[in-house]
Amino acid sequence: MILYHQSRDSFHCCFRIACILSDSKIHRMEFDKVRILDFYSVFPHFGVKFKFPKHLRHARKAFQQAPEQYERISSPTRVFSSMSDIQLQSVRSMIGIGLISSEPFTSGGIVTATDKATNIFKKLSEENSEKKTPWFQAIVQDLTMVELLGEDGLKARSGLMEHHYDIS
Repeated sequence: MILYHQSRDSFHCCFRIACILSDSKIHRMEFDKVRILDFYSVFPHFGVKFKFPKHLRHARKAFQQAPEQYERISSPTRVFSSMSDIQLQSVRSMIGIGLISSEPFTSGGIVTATDKATNIFKKLSEENSEKKTPWFQAIVQDLTMVELLGEDGLKARSGLMEHHYDIS
């Protein structure tokens, strides 16, 4: 039996990252932030467990509308960690074909779309069937605005990554 899941598909990961970069207000973000946003785009039902800041409480309702996944995941942190190799491979392949700038990524883990990629990402984003869902809009409009580091950062609020030793 062959099992497929989009969390293990590097091509689908490239598609998700392109959609996140295209639809968000921020086109330059840390790799760890992209990883967290990508996780929530694959598993939006876990967005309900996210500790939203007061000004983003409306986003919780958007995540409540996300469909429940058919599989049972006992440890979202473990799944998030297992996705890291695929996410890194996807970003590196996007760098290799010139869709993401290599210099900011290698110097500081910053994911930035190149000028040539902007139109390509927009076309891909238009094909995204989940683009108009409330939870995807919450990811690209609300979660992108949350800082990555610190006690109130994306790492701490999601609980997916270690944040205690970050310098914010």
